Amino acid sequence: MAINECFAIMTEAMVSGALDDSTKNNLFTKLLKEAALKRYEGWSDWQAELLVMGIYVSDTPARRKK
Repeated sequence: MAINECFAIMTEAMVSGALDDSTKNNLFTKLLKEAALKRYEGWSDWQAELLVMGIYVSDTPARRKK
């Protein structure tokens, strides 16, 4: 499924350590906002995957507080 492939690619980029801090911050914010959308009600597996991906870029105390 295409969304699972996107999740895999994004996770790979985050795990690789290739993202700068600004990109991590932007991605973290977007992941949290996206996971909060009502469109994921009933699709808890995708919602949870978005939040799990946020873990990879929550490497600062400020992002962890969010």
